[in-house]
Amino acid sequence: MTRRSRSTACGVGVVLAVGAALTLGLQYAGAPAAERSRRIDQRRVDDLRQIGDRVDLYWTRQGELPPSLDALAEDGSDLTGFADPVTADQYEYRILTTSSFELCAQFDTATSSPDGREFWRHQAGRQCFEADAEDVERHRRRGLHRRPLREGAADPRIRSTQPPVFR
Repeated sequence: MTRRSRSTACGVGVVLAVGAALTLGLQYAGAPAAERSRRIDQRRVDDLRQIGDRVDLYWTRQGELPPSLDALAEDGSDLTGFADPVTADQYEYRILTTSSFELCAQFDTATSSPDGREFWRHQAGRQCFEADAEDVERHRRRGLHRRPLREGAADPRIRSTQPPVFR
């Protein structure tokens, strides 16, 4: 082998090694766009959890659920930044009963692996999470988990079957 052919072979080998490393890295870590979507969805979950904490605090102080997310701001809760990070739309909040409520968001990706937050697992698309403020407060004091709301509901939206743990 001549000196020139050895350096060419070495250069081709380096290019192939770098290409293989990049390909494996993208497969292992995910494409940048997919990672960005995953992080945005995690932010949505964090926002919903914080809103849930504030709804629960309002319920504890006032003895009723807030009529809207705006009522939380009037009560002194700082909800700045609790809008969807992409659309800037306010998250959905709906009262279901005198003590239960629903928080909804639009997700870009499905939860791919459990991260200790089973209650917040979701599919891509619009997802809603139900919680009962009375059960959250009572079970927090006792250190227990609540049972799921409306088990076996015919609602086509995915409902979490795990207890709400607003951390």
